[in-house]
Amino acid sequence: MTAAPETVEAVIEAIALVTRCPRGCAESSLAADLAFDALDRMALACELDEAFEIDLPDADVAEWESVADVALSIDRLTREKSA
Repeated sequence: MTAAPETVEAVIEAIALVTRCPRGCAESSLAADLAFDALDRMALACELDEAFEIDLPDADVAEWESVADVALSIDRLTREKSA
């Protein structure tokens, strides 16, 4: 399953706001490419919770490996919210 391109772009923009990292892409690893730690993940989750008016579960946040994983979580939660 692939995340919507607009969701991926929103995640990349949020990453730039939270960490001031260079722009990543959907395949970017949060840890290896963007040097994310647990605190960065939580800051990103808070930013995205507000941006998408969702509540990202801690279990989802802990499993994120890439930008695409983050976008998939958001897509899933926004679909569930609108159902």
